[in-house]
Amino acid sequence: MFVAGATTPRAPAGTRGRRMRRFTHWRLMLAGLLALLAVVAGPVGSAVAAADPGTLAVTLLDTDGSPLRLAEVRVFDEQGRTPLFEGNTDDAGRIAFADVDPGKYTVFCRIEGLKMWAESTELLERATVYEVRAGATTEVRPRLLPHARIAGVLTDADGGVSWGEMTAHPVGRFGARVTEVTDGDGRAAVRVAPGTYRVEFAADGISQWVPGRPSAEGATELTVAAGDRITLTESLPETGRVHGVITDAAGEPVLGATVRLHVGEFEAHRERTNRRGEFTLARVRAGAYTVSVLSPRGSMQWLPGTGDPAGAKPITVGRDADVEVNEKLLPTGAIEGVLSGKDGQPTSHGWVFAKPVPDNGSEVILSATPDRQGRYRMDGLAAGRYRIGFEIDGRRQYLGGKGSAPNSEPITLAGGEVRKLDERAATGQRVTLTANDEETGTPLTVFCAVLIGPDAERLPDSDAGKYPRGCTDSGSLVLPDVLPGRYEATVRTPNGSGHLPTTDRVAVPADGPAEAGFLLDRGGSVTVQVGARPTDSRRRPRPRARPVGDVTVHLVPTRPGLPALDPASTDAGGAATFAAVPKGTYRMFVEPRGNGLGRQWVGAAGGVGREAEAAPIVVKSGKPTAAPPVLLDPAGLITGLVTSGPSGRPMMAEVSWLAPRAGLDPPAAITDVGGRFLAGGFGPYDWPLRFTTGAFPSQWSGRAVTAAEAQTVRVLAKQTVALDASLTRGVDLTGTIGGQWRAGTVAVLGPDGAELAEAEVDQLTRRYRLPVLAGRTVRLRYEFSTIAGPRRGWYDNGEVYDAAKDIHVPAGSTGAVVDFALAPVQRGTPRRR
Repeated sequence: MFVAGATTPRAPAGTRGRRMRRFTHWRLMLAGLLALLAVVAGPVGSAVAAADPGTLAVTLLDTDGSPLRLAEVRVFDEQGRTPLFEGNTDDAGRIAFADVDPGKYTVFCRIEGLKMWAESTELLERATVYEVRAGATTEVRPRLLPHARIAGVLTDADGGVSWGEMTAHPVGRFGARVTEVTDGDGRAAVRVAPGTYRVEFAADGISQWVPGRPSAEGATELTVAAGDRITLTESLPETGRVHGVITDAAGEPVLGATVRLHVGEFEAHRERTNRRGEFTLARVRAGAYTVSVLSPRGSMQWLPGTGDPAGAKPITVGRDADVEVNEKLLPTGAIEGVLSGKDGQPTSHGWVFAKPVPDNGSEVILSATPDRQGRYRMDGLAAGRYRIGFEIDGRRQYLGGKGSAPNSEPITLAGGEVRKLDERAATGQRVTLTANDEETGTPLTVFCAVLIGPDAERLPDSDAGKYPRGCTDSGSLVLPDVLPGRYEATVRTPNGSGHLPTTDRVAVPADGPAEAGFLLDRGGSVTVQVGARPTDSRRRPRPRARPVGDVTVHLVPTRPGLPALDPASTDAGGAATFAAVPKGTYRMFVEPRGNGLGRQWVGAAGGVGREAEAAPIVVKSGKPTAAPPVLLDPAGLITGLVTSGPSGRPMMAEVSWLAPRAGLDPPAAITDVGGRFLAGGFGPYDWPLRFTTGAFPSQWSGRAVTAAEAQTVRVLAKQTVALDASLTRGVDLTGTIGGQWRAGTVAVLGPDGAELAEAEVDQLTRRYRLPVLAGRTVRLRYEFSTIAGPRRGWYDNGEVYDAAKDIHVPAGSTGAVVDFALAPVQRGTPRRR
């Protein structure tokens, strides 16, 4: 290595010349390299000077200008992608990052859950880019975004300090879930955006919602505005310990059994057994529980030793109690037999599964596969009742050749019993399907069909190809082997044929063939011409409208609950066409893009702002329909202040001008934290506005449920008009939901089919609460996750909006109560694991 200023030792005699030659060669290479660097980077002195670092100093201030200590600060590159420096502010709210290379940077700050980019924005794309210069200090002094601060003190059941977490859960669409850890004094605080929140404390697997609730049901909803400061104190509940040993029928310990504690139908705690069959639940909230044990094979039983949950006896966990629960698994039996194809010959192409009756909710599949001789055996079935299903040569059936579980008789298996169950592939019935044009009655020769079922049976999506299906080009589709039951049949013609798919029910009897005919709507077409209204209509001859391209056109059904069609866009000539439109009555809404022209509902003689005043467009099967010509007018703006009626304080809200529908997600303006909004792009007509917070029911201006009843404001071209809104909290629609489900949501919809509010169902109490407006008729839509997959529907067990039951919330009342249960559904063929 060459060191500047060092003495080169003399080489031994005889070697000096070679070393000198080598040194001279190295020196020449170094000189060349320096010359190259000089060309690329400039003079050496300039390069050294450019590399001098700078300093980036950040002082984080609260909204009132006071410094914030212990805030987390990160410095990123200019794009905000790569973190380069990080640290925490001191008592003066300041942190200085030295040795920062000259360049451009962005700064991110976080304190008590509030996150932002400097200068004071939530969005990276709006972050300020700061330049650091060589040898200089760049000062950054961001202020926190407007917010509220919720502080909490967590204690244990004796009032002592407790370590844990504090979480603010937003109620509605605004605000984010924010969690902070308590300090050594049990204190924590979160800074949240203005909105409504529920607050949860958690420690050692126990959670509690303010004030003292085991779940979100009944928790206080805190509505906070910018600048609010709230302090909460919460004590964790009394707890005890539950432990024990799970053994099999022979008294041997069971590894991997799952022990669950239940409050009603809700699972409150769970633990798995170790190799010694032991389990321990160290912190269990004091109270009464039923205990279930799920064996590794998927058999479920309840303490003490029963397969029927109705026969379970509760245990009581007291404060600091040590409750011992030892359970012996029920004796098991087995089923065995031979699977045969339709020809009666044994087959290995299939498998067998058993479903407990009633369904115990287990995710473990009790199953077996046959050997080459078609023989199978399923061991480890706890004593009890089961429905036995088979899949033979790719088709599902149940014991006795039945197509669905409800039509199959369950078996009762005793402990130690081995039941022999042979099963032969069932022979179904011949089903003949035909299709005709709905308008003319002309037979359709080319179509395809699929039969979903039978009855309530549903296959996993991956097995959907196993449903009876086929195609024809002769006008008659024969499905030769369909098991008896009721099916949902969907018939469709090839793309481009003009006919729309249709779905209807088909009943297949057990004692003979079935026939069904389907009528397919050809669909119509709708054309529209969009232009800008001439600015000088007094000229003679009257000037023509200028075509406007790139305008989004929506065709909206007038019938509630039906989805809107995919939007169309006008071409350069202002024309757009909707093809394959189902027959019915529609209204049209158009939305120009950034050209100074205003949106409108299309009226018979010009634009309007109310949907109810738009011209009806009647579409007939196979017929073209021309929409009224669209004349766009110059746009204006609407501004306003949104406040809470009960308190008069500003609220954050989405402000929209369309009711949400399936297939139509309306655009919206968002108020600032002070409740103010500014929305542009309105045609000069009378417009109602819709306000959505999530905490209050969605409502139109004037606290109306539908746009037809709403207060309006007259928009003026190229001007700004004001429309303020004082929102009502409404009343509560509440209820309890029974049946088998894991988690879900319930939404309430108004008479126009638009969603008014949505809420999660509390898993512990199985209750929901929805804000609604009194004196209105509404409908409920639900969506749940279950062991059988997603469940969607309408109260009371309707499949579509039109089949839903009306719920009237009396005027002047404090609300209404609607309890219901999910109807049982068959899981279909489970997936093997």
